[in-house]
Amino acid sequence: MDLETLNKLHKNKICAELIKCCTSLAWVEKMAKARPFQSQDDFLKKSEQIWFELSQDEWFEAFENAHQKIKENLQLNAVKSDLLLHLHESFLHYQTKFGFPFVLFDADIPAAKLLQAVDQRLNNSFEVEISNAAREQINIISLRLLGLLQ
Repeated sequence: MDLETLNKLHKNKICAELIKCCTSLAWVEKMAKARPFQSQDDFLKKSEQIWFELSQDEWFEAFENAHQKIKENLQLNAVKSDLLLHLHESFLHYQTKFGFPFVLFDADIPAAKLLQAVDQRLNNSFEVEISNAAREQINIISLRLLGLLQ
């Protein structure tokens, strides 16, 4: 859909489209209210601005969905069971340490590299890691928004 059509959608329709891009209900509501968008660049900039104004709890809503995509891709790619087990353990350790699931923009990353990324980020402080996850998530959101405009 083009930007003009998106700007004219009824609130329920725009919210139904935006929730496909980010499952934070606060982000969806604020994006719907931020219309009209003047350009694709304006659309993406407002999205990022709204994202970084959300609370951590509102981010966590979106992180859960992003993590599910990683898990789905691992299952689809028939990852070896020992590697899958190690990844599962690392994901649990990450969730326990930080209080939210692991988020990575590149959900199609090979399992071995994914494990390396999780294990590396486990060394971070909460402050560093919440920032990493938020940046990864806005990249995911931006890609989905661009897809919405096609």
